[in-house]
Amino acid sequence: MEIAQEEVDKFAFNTLHKGLATFEAQVAETKGKYCVGDTITLDDLVLIPQLLRAYGMKVPMEEFPNIQAIESSLKDHPAFVDSHPKNYV
Repeated sequence: MEIAQEEVDKFAFNTLHKGLATFEAQVAETKGKYCVGDTITLDDLVLIPQLLRAYGMKVPMEEFPNIQAIESSLKDHPAFVDSHPKNYV
C-alpha cells in the first residue's frame, strides 16, 4: 500500500503541532528562563531540534508563547549557538 506524500506531510505536521501544544501546556507550569526553571535540562536539549522541524514545516509558532520565550533564552546560550546546525553546513 502506497501512501501519498501529502498524507505523510499532513500526519507529520499534525503530530508535531499536537506535541508542541502538549509541551506548551506543560512548560506553562514549569518554565523559568528555560523549560524547567533557570537551569538547562534535557527538555531544553530536545526542544531545539523539534523547533527546527516545526519552522521547516511552517507550524504557527505564535500559538506557543511559552516555547517561544524558552527558545529566545536558549538561542543566545553559547552551547546552543555553537551547536546550531547552521554551523555545520
